Amino acid sequence: KTRGTPSSSACHAPPPPPPQPPPPADIPVRFRQFGADCYAYGLLACGFTDLVLEAGLGRFDYLALVPVIEGAGGCISDWQGGALTFDSAGQALASANQELHVRALEVIDSAQ
Repeated sequence: KTRGTPSSSACHAPPPPPPQPPPPADIPVRFRQFGADCYAYGLLACGFTDLVLEAGLGRFDYLALVPVIEGAGGCISDWQGGALTFDSAGQALASANQELHVRALEVIDSAQ
């Protein structure tokens, strides 16, 4: 072996992602991202993605995002459509516009 050449046992491709369920029929989805964290909200604020849905967030995860998303013309709320506050349950839905936000809330409500 030469220096800088990894051994075959050290080079393993990551496992393929688990299969994803199909999206609801009335909301077309081009691609999905998982684990994008704050980057996903940046993509939404810049117009590169339309919807971000997360759960299990801490206050520090979502409170600073509210003025960013709303300042970019988007909507952000909890999964029931309520304003995100210091006491929210850690579920956030952010969308590019009000129409998409309402449709996404309807899908969430029908799934719960």
